[in-house]
Amino acid sequence: MIEQPKQMNPEELKKRTKDIRLPGTNGLQLTQKVKADFPDITVAILTDYDLPEYRQAAVQYGADRFYVKNSLKWDELEALVQSISPGAP
Repeated sequence: MIEQPKQMNPEELKKRTKDIRLPGTNGLQLTQKVKADFPDITVAILTDYDLPEYRQAAVQYGADRFYVKNSLKWDELEALVQSISPGAP
């Protein structure tokens, strides 16, 4: 079940994961809602779907980063985790 962003506070949103393909609202649409309500939240999309239309939609909907699972490097994942961890610069 997808929670509406207005029902969550920014601390709860910081570590949410959602799939791009979801029934009803998908992960890209949820990204748009989250960024509209909480623009300072970092949204990173991690997906198996390396499709140009998903990359374009991710940018359009406000995602900060887009990663494809099978081409993600360890240092990129580590940098992402550090950037969303408490106390990160």
